[in-house]
Amino acid sequence: GTILAMRPVELGSAASLGRLVRPTKAANARPSERGQAVDFIVHEAGGGTIAVVQENELRFQVGEPVLIIRGDRTRLSRPGA
Repeated sequence: GTILAMRPVELGSAASLGRLVRPTKAANARPSERGQAVDFIVHEAGGGTIAVVQENELRFQVGEPVLIIRGDRTRLSRPGA
């Protein structure tokens, strides 16, 4: 996929939990710790759009290609990592 947009979200508050649940095609990652994360809007290669909330430890940027990893949580990674 490709990152279309990013915005910071604070984890651990009722307001952020509302932002984690949105009507997109895929389930969002839900980091369990309180703190800062990023809401990534990602265009999938197949044409859909999903939102994934996770920390930005890999320093992703808008326009960057990402690998979408689905499991218990949906996570983003760099292709080939």
